Amino acid sequence: IRNMLFEEFYPYEKVQRMVREKKKRIDELTGRITRVQDHIRSEKRKNYRKNRREYLSAHKYNYYASVCLLIRDENAYLEEWLKHYESIGIEHFYIYDNKSRILVKDTIHRIDNGRFDSRCTVTPFTEYRKNMQYECYEHCLSHYGEESRWIGFFDTDEFVDTEKDIREFLHDFEDDFC
Repeated sequence: IRNMLFEEFYPYEKVQRMVREKKKRIDELTGRITRVQDHIRSEKRKNYRKNRREYLSAHKYNYYASVCLLIRDENAYLEEWLKHYESIGIEHFYIYDNKSRILVKDTIHRIDNGRFDSRCTVTPFTEYRKNMQYECYEHCLSHYGEESRWIGFFDTDEFVDTEKDIREFLHDFEDDFC
């Protein structure tokens, strides 16, 4: 009986038409909202890039390209690693010594009579933490991020293979990351 009464006041076709009209109106409004949100995101991106470019052009970095390394008892590979990154244009090295038996600072001093001493910032990183590598990288960025335009994060068994100087390679991406 209830369905019959409902059908008398609101015929099925009429209800279906009303539902279709409401759905259509909702779709129109959703489309408008999406377009407005996209426009706002686009404007924010443009403003961010503009402000970032102004900041970068006014900011003077000590180094253009640097690398960060967290190391523990891998001193035997350090000379090869430093020389490789130097050969592709890395200007400075932020090295975090995680309780190595032989101090990383001493190993660096022995390489080519201390040639890398002034190009390496060695930081003892001795407290064990669950996410130690991430904390090391965060420390590097927060303490040394203003010194270098680009900082790469690599292990001693990771080598960037590039035909040209890394600074030329990175320069091609300046506009993408501003």
